[in-house]
Amino acid sequence: METQGKNKTGFAKNIIILFFASSTLVAGYLALDQYTEKQQIQRQIDTEEAEIEQYLFDSFAKIEQNLVEITAHEGQLQMDLSGEYVEGILSPEERINREIGHIESLMNENQHLIASLQTKVGNQDKQLIKYNYRINGLNKKIEQYKIQADELKQLNDSLSEDLIEVKHENIVLTFNNEEKERQIDEQTEVINKQTEDIIKKEELIHTVFYTVSSYRDLEDAEVVQKEGGLLGFGTTRILKDDFDRSKFIKIDKRRNTLIPVFSKKAKLVTKHNSSSYEWVVEDQQIKWIKISDPELFWESTKYMVIATRE
Repeated sequence: METQGKNKTGFAKNIIILFFASSTLVAGYLALDQYTEKQQIQRQIDTEEAEIEQYLFDSFAKIEQNLVEITAHEGQLQMDLSGEYVEGILSPEERINREIGHIESLMNENQHLIASLQTKVGNQDKQLIKYNYRINGLNKKIEQYKIQADELKQLNDSLSEDLIEVKHENIVLTFNNEEKERQIDEQTEVINKQTEDIIKKEELIHTVFYTVSSYRDLEDAEVVQKEGGLLGFGTTRILKDDFDRSKFIKIDKRRNTLIPVFSKKAKLVTKHNSSSYEWVVEDQQIKWIKISDPELFWESTKYMVIATRE
């Protein structure tokens, strides 16, 4: 009996020890599981924070890049608004509207980025507050740019109307000038024609003819003929009615007042006023006939015939 009691007591102790050992194992397992779960949660939190930081970095970088591009477009816009000449196919209004469109597009992109960031990091982020402040300032600038663009458009429209009016006036003025020039050309042509006619008439009026040759040559050339006399005595030479005019030299009586003779003897066959000329004799030879009064000399005829004899 005593042995049986001891056995029961030992069994009970073993059961208690086994119970405590099992409890310890279970507690240890539960503690390990909780630790593992905490590690996973911490890694997830770290990953999310890293993703948020990267998203913030990328978003801020994009916002800054857009602001740099906005500044560049602002510079171009101010040049267009100032009226500085830029070569290209676009008009100033088209360039201004294009730059305003670029700026508004970049600002809209920044506003979407800021709104997205605000849902992730809240409205109190200092960097976002700074960006919102800059966006608000840019919005005010855009409104001013639009007002300036409208004023420039109105000015250009007014200038275009003035230019059209000036072009119309220039067309009318050009037409009038061309008409005046045409009339002047016509008048000049008439005057030139009249002047030419007058010159020709004057030349015709003052054109005379002469010939100097021996009696025999003059007769052979059928320029002069004998008249009167008996048996070869008392005859005179006169200018034939149908004389050959090609044997004469044409001169202007106003300028040609000294006619060469160069003969020992000479006589005028044609009739001329004796007081209107004289013979110039040198070395016993008649060198010239000098016409002192051309109008009087050529009054009765436009043809002069001098017959020479050695």
